[in-house]
Amino acid sequence: MTLYNKQRLINLLIYEQVKKWFGNDWITADQAAHIMSARINAYKRAHVLYRIGIFILTSIIIFSTGGLAGLISGSFDGETSLRFYLLICTGVVFFLLQFFIREKGHFKTGVDDALLYNGLMLLVAVIQLFFNHADDDFMLFFVCSSLPFFILAAILFVDRLLAVLAMAGIAALVFLVALKTGDIGKLLLPFLLMATAAVFFFLLRGMIKNNKLFLWHDCMHHAQLVSLILFYVAGNYYVVREAGAMLMGISVMPGEDIPFAYFFYLLTAVIPLFYIYAGIKTKSYSLLNTGLLFIALSILTFRYYYHVLEIEVAMIAGGALLMALSFFSLRYFKTVRFGITEERDREKNNSFNLAAEALVIAQTFSKAPAQADKGTPFGGGEFGGGGAGSNY
Repeated sequence: MTLYNKQRLINLLIYEQVKKWFGNDWITADQAAHIMSARINAYKRAHVLYRIGIFILTSIIIFSTGGLAGLISGSFDGETSLRFYLLICTGVVFFLLQFFIREKGHFKTGVDDALLYNGLMLLVAVIQLFFNHADDDFMLFFVCSSLPFFILAAILFVDRLLAVLAMAGIAALVFLVALKTGDIGKLLLPFLLMATAAVFFFLLRGMIKNNKLFLWHDCMHHAQLVSLILFYVAGNYYVVREAGAMLMGISVMPGEDIPFAYFFYLLTAVIPLFYIYAGIKTKSYSLLNTGLLFIALSILTFRYYYHVLEIEVAMIAGGALLMALSFFSLRYFKTVRFGITEERDREKNNSFNLAAEALVIAQTFSKAPAQADKGTPFGGGEFGGGGAGSNY
């Protein structure tokens, strides 16, 4: 379910995919031109720098126009008038968003991004002004009231940033609820966050396998990346020790350690290695790259508490080791081993590639075959020739 025209969105994705294939010399110019001409009714996506500039400009226009209208109408004079004025502004912004999407055909051009994000910000502000009067539970109410709109907007507008914020909001909700349960919740907080990350990782993994949801696969991959980060951070020894000391109001004295210290040491060391192994086994870039990054963070974590070498010596030795490992890995995987090669993968969106490949085949072979010599009128039969019919 999306507010964008699904067919026009698919046309855009196919158009961009065909351009990549033509750039890689995987299809001919005639095939590319034939497919693109059939997909002319597509959204136009803006370049990233143009998109950023238009986003900033549109945001300035929204707030300058809204501020000027508020000053003229006197809507800032009282709290009640401010609430209703912001509610009207929210409705106007979302109306304009609908207009630019449906009538002007905008998709990630900067205009619709600015209207969407600023509209959500205004909507959240209106909800807080109308309903959030409990100072003790301000953050919990803020997260609970905002999270459903972020999830819904991520689905309706196929937005990666909102998918990331929705996953982060779920983690924040678990964190705040655990704090409300007292010391027991604080002690169990790392395990609750790790369980949440694991549940949503596998839930999103199952949804990604559904090719009917291929328009949202990119959003789900980004949310899945957040769950991977959350799982590691929640089990990292440094985070558990320092955050636990802050939340519990205690200090770990020299010679003492936190409960389950060796378990968190093990998690800090093993999780990045598991990510790398799973990334290689499943050919997952997110798992592999995240694992490589977290290896460095794990080394820094152990280095922070156990000074085996001087920092200069450790950095030089670590850099030399990484360079040597990179060099021998490139040499080793120059030929394909275990399905892995050092050559970059130019195509990653496999579920969409299948749909685009089917279209390429259909467009390529949809032309009628050339007519045979009319003096030899083959025909008849169910399979197109050879005198299989009664009028041979």
